[in-house]
Amino acid sequence: FFQSTKLFRFSLQSVREKRRQTTQILFHKMSSAKQSKGRGRPKSSGKANGKGKGKGKPRMPITQCCGLTVSVNRVRKDMREGRYAPRLGKLAPIVMASVLEYCVAEVLELAGNVALDEKRKTIGPRHVMLAVRGDEELNVICKDVVFPHAGAIVHVHETLLQKKKKAKKKKTTASLSDSQNY
Repeated sequence: FFQSTKLFRFSLQSVREKRRQTTQILFHKMSSAKQSKGRGRPKSSGKANGKGKGKGKPRMPITQCCGLTVSVNRVRKDMREGRYAPRLGKLAPIVMASVLEYCVAEVLELAGNVALDEKRKTIGPRHVMLAVRGDEELNVICKDVVFPHAGAIVHVHETLLQKKKKAKKKKTTASLSDSQNY
């Protein structure tokens, strides 16, 4: 029990450390992107007050600016349409997209390991289900999730398994002759 709590504590510390590093990187990239005098990111046209020709840098997408794969704009749109709160901060969709990307990477890594164990090159729904059910933390989060086309986890109770029979002792001829003698 002590080792499992120690490993759990270590995994929580590593997750916290990764989260802290991710937020530091995000804030650093966002602050380096705000080098213009106005608020927000630099405009795409490069024109200052409508004068001159476009000579500036093109506007970088926020997803690329933060180094993410999950679309920040799509997450922002979903958060607004979901009406989870009356107001939405600027960094909330960025942090949410980074957390989503981390969770997806974790599940895909575990599913890839399951696929390799079964000597497959393609990750299927069953591999994802076995990966989630095999991990303690992900299993707690996804306890009510039904994975379609994934089958069921094979689990046979120990009492239902056939036990190996012990070898019977052979009776010797001396014991037979003794029982016949009165």
